[in-house]
Amino acid sequence: MGYIFETEIETIMNTVRAKTIGESDSIELRAILNADIHPAIKAYFKNEVERNLQDDRKDELRSKRFRYALPEVMSLQRQIDLVLVNRYEFDRTEFETLLDQSVHFQFNYLCRPRWTLQSFVIGDHRRISAAEVLRKLRYCVNYEYFARVLKRYINERGLVEFSYEEFRSVIQKIDSAIARSRSPKELGSLMQEMLSFVVAGIPDSSNLISGPSLPINAAIVFFEDKEMLNIMSALEHERDSKEINQVSIEQLGRMLETILEREGRDEELTRRTEDAARTPEPAPSAVVTPEEVEAQEEREEPPSVEQLRPVVEHDLEKDLQKDLRSALEQAWAGSVQTQKRERKPKRKRKLKGKDFFSFFTPQEQKQFTKNLFGKDEAVFYSVLERLSDTADWEAAAVVLDAVFMENNIDPYDEDAIQFTDMIYDHFFPSRHQEEDQIAP
Repeated sequence: MGYIFETEIETIMNTVRAKTIGESDSIELRAILNADIHPAIKAYFKNEVERNLQDDRKDELRSKRFRYALPEVMSLQRQIDLVLVNRYEFDRTEFETLLDQSVHFQFNYLCRPRWTLQSFVIGDHRRISAAEVLRKLRYCVNYEYFARVLKRYINERGLVEFSYEEFRSVIQKIDSAIARSRSPKELGSLMQEMLSFVVAGIPDSSNLISGPSLPINAAIVFFEDKEMLNIMSALEHERDSKEINQVSIEQLGRMLETILEREGRDEELTRRTEDAARTPEPAPSAVVTPEEVEAQEEREEPPSVEQLRPVVEHDLEKDLQKDLRSALEQAWAGSVQTQKRERKPKRKRKLKGKDFFSFFTPQEQKQFTKNLFGKDEAVFYSVLERLSDTADWEAAAVVLDAVFMENNIDPYDEDAIQFTDMIYDHFFPSRHQEEDQIAP
């Protein structure tokens, strides 16, 4: 996407440098995570550090005489890892390399989410583990419906791995379900996340004279990736005939309305023409008289109150939830044959959502809401809901990492560690029983 966003890429990189490393020779990851930059760039840096730590761990030699798999040992190891990750220090060369990679990756993902997910997550591999899919999804902050549906898809099926074909099919069906259910205005708003990334990289966006906008070529690539080739061609025509180079989200919404309305009229005209060609002239005996028409109208019932009630625009969040359910169902539908060939045992859930809520005392709820989530109870409860969808500690840890990053929470803060340990105890309730047995 460099050829489309060449100027924007340079601007964003300059802004990130100014807000992070500045003129210094090095910078710690925690300083990057605390900086006022886009969350997607933070996620890229953090996940690269975690990947490096994971690679280093593969070379570690551990004696079988020691029980590293004990829950309490694993909990302490995780806390150590959090410190190691957050205190990781980038020299300037490594910082510049990752900054360039992160910005280019994000523009690719925002413009071509299907293509990027297929290329980045599975690449040219024939198969990939579900755990690796979840790990790579942590790089992808935007278009969160991909991660949400895929995680649920994996958990519900107890999926161990994806084939190339299955992963590609699921991604396409999720994206298509979301796009097809949008109105023209909402369809254009799907590009708001791309615009937000561009605006976040502008030093002072309040100085924008004509308001924030995107290259129209980005919109063309966006709809090409969704295989909505009719919209892609129409936007190319608008660009060439009217010499449009930039477009705001509002302008794009109006253009899509015009394109789809015109398309709808053309389809209706084609349908009527085809129907007229297929319909034979009525026989004389079949001709309906005016008197018969009047009698038929008298027999018809008047419209009900529900039919006369004006259509109210749906709440977008409720629509999104409906879209996600629809996308999940479609992802399931396309894999029936795969399930028959590769039936896996369904992963047993170790907890129910209500357990998370009942686990915390009112005092603990108040403590975490105040100290971690800025006294916002809605955020705290939404975190518990997200955790209730996880099937094991590994999945819960992924959610916790995302939550800490989204809310700028220091993961080795005392309250964050306590919260992490309490979630961990859900999956390993015997941990304290073992500690009681060990204690003198």
